[in-house]
Amino acid sequence: MLQTLLSKFRKSNSAVARGTKSLPSDNSKASKFEREYTANNCAYNTEKLYGAKDTATKGGVMINGIEWATCNIGGSQSSDYGNYYTLEETQRACPAGWRLPALEEIEKLMQAPNKWTKINGVKGRIFGTPPNTIFLPAAGHFNYPVYGKKLLYGGECGYYRFRSPSGCANEFFINSNKVQVSHGLNLSGYSVRCVAE
Repeated sequence: MLQTLLSKFRKSNSAVARGTKSLPSDNSKASKFEREYTANNCAYNTEKLYGAKDTATKGGVMINGIEWATCNIGGSQSSDYGNYYTLEETQRACPAGWRLPALEEIEKLMQAPNKWTKINGVKGRIFGTPPNTIFLPAAGHFNYPVYGKKLLYGGECGYYRFRSPSGCANEFFINSNKVQVSHGLNLSGYSVRCVAE
């Protein structure tokens, strides 16, 4: 099924809200998974993530040969929604040393083990095999032309931009039932998760 979806996508494509809930202070009320994930992936601020000053993580997590940032642009931990970008803004979103993922890199991420879960009280999808995992929050999106600055589907779905050779607006979509690639909206605000150059 995944191959069919990707094939259809390729053929047709050829031509500030944040999750702020933190773990309980005594940590005993958090699940074992939440405690381990938080200890391994959530303790990095944006400067460490993108400034390459964190030598322990080198700013990212390797999944299927691709180094993924551990947070969305504008977030300080993996469960933060981060900022939202239109197609034009997306071209400048990633800092030096980082860039938007290509379709092939999204495909590799989709092939990694993944599941819908909650981290720090925020719903989303975790990808990879411990300790090499990333969490993509269901950050929703903004449809600026229609709804203005009203967040849509926060906590239900995630819409992530990726690089397209044709320059079209594309999205990597996640929810509790599926992950898929499809055409996106140019003027909608989507999340950005960068990969290392």
